[in-house]
Amino acid sequence: MQSVSGYFLLLDSRTEALTSKFITTGIDHRGKSLNSGETNWNEITRMAKSKNCLGVIAVLREHAYQCFASDRRNGEDDRQPPLGTISQVVIDGMLAAIAAQPHLVLIHEAVLGGAAIHEGVEVESDEDASYDEWSDKAARDHFGDIDEHVRLRANERLSEAGINTTPYRRNADASMLSLGFIEDQQSNLLFRLYVPAGRLYENESADLLRLFHEWLTSVRGMNVRQGGYTTARGRVIEFFAENRSDASGLHGEMQRFQAFLALVEHPLEAEQLLVGMGVNLQRASSIVSQYAKRARRLQIDVKHERERRSLDIRQQLESELLDEIPSQSGTAISQVVDMLLPNEPQLLEAPARRHLSAAPYLIINQQFITRAEGIIAQNIAGDAIQGKQANELQALIAHHADTAEQGDLLNSLREFLDGSAPVNGRLKAKQRLKGFLLSIGDKAGQVGVNLLQAWIEKQLGL
Repeated sequence: MQSVSGYFLLLDSRTEALTSKFITTGIDHRGKSLNSGETNWNEITRMAKSKNCLGVIAVLREHAYQCFASDRRNGEDDRQPPLGTISQVVIDGMLAAIAAQPHLVLIHEAVLGGAAIHEGVEVESDEDASYDEWSDKAARDHFGDIDEHVRLRANERLSEAGINTTPYRRNADASMLSLGFIEDQQSNLLFRLYVPAGRLYENESADLLRLFHEWLTSVRGMNVRQGGYTTARGRVIEFFAENRSDASGLHGEMQRFQAFLALVEHPLEAEQLLVGMGVNLQRASSIVSQYAKRARRLQIDVKHERERRSLDIRQQLESELLDEIPSQSGTAISQVVDMLLPNEPQLLEAPARRHLSAAPYLIINQQFITRAEGIIAQNIAGDAIQGKQANELQALIAHHADTAEQGDLLNSLREFLDGSAPVNGRLKAKQRLKGFLLSIGDKAGQVGVNLLQAWIEKQLGL
């Protein structure tokens, strides 16, 4: 792990575990409190904006929520708490500074979700709680039931500022998440992707990422290393930058790489693209020739994998559905499979799913379509997401999550369900899923969402 120059900014989040980590690694850290006045909040903004700030770890409690909810605007009623000593401009400036840095903003479930998180769920008594964790009753006694107007307005304001919030239930979880965040920032983690075993284009996706890694290092000159791990149920692929300066602009590099691959069968255009990136013409010609050969190999592998999987799915559909819905011909089954199977692996994103309703020329029994979509979707996704609650959570993600975050949430769900994955990775995945559920409670039905949260909490004692 590389030596890190700079400091982490801790806002009401200093713990014994973090202090020990900083002493062991020799990394500097600065602690500040949000339970303070405007002068201190301005100082927090200055420190967060500094080029020496490696990241921000904050724990938000009710006082911070009262401040965030206090911005009085035209048309708003008088139920808001008084602004006190923190002005709206100062609050906006601090939130913007935090959002611009790598950050871990921890909020206890009793604050982030409010009293509604207990609806429909049997409340854990003090006798049922283990010694080292709070019971639900203890949490509510400590935090109280935060005013709904304050809670909703503060959550809204955090979202508007681009702050990614992470719920926690136990202090031990908050410490572990903080330690994991520091390790990710030390190693300059660029991204991590969980690829479940049995997923369509599983091996081809890994090959494509290896090709992207070579593009970053050999063509673009970035000092990036690839890591990860493999379990019986899937694999995690991680990219790390050796320098902080290389940790930005990954999305742009991905777009350049995809544009280049689309041109490799047109050498002159591909060479000009590389020349425009600063590569000399002779080397550009060599790179195009090398990548064209490897891209063709990958295309052949994808073609063969699609043909093999298509045959498997057609045979499964015929055996499972033809007796039940005998009117469907082999041609109709082939059309359904061909429409729903993606033609190529997607770099870092889940394949887009096409719906048969967009193809009116196919006259197919709707019952057959529904059953076929389920079977094909399982073949596309692999065997990572299984079980009633897991499928319910997957459906909520598909229905309520923004398109941009669906891939990350499904990635988290797959890793969380992999019992062989490292505990730290599964804990981060768990909290991301709980954060999503807390954010959609009002839309999806609070009782059902709470039951899914309880199910997540019980998985293997995490």
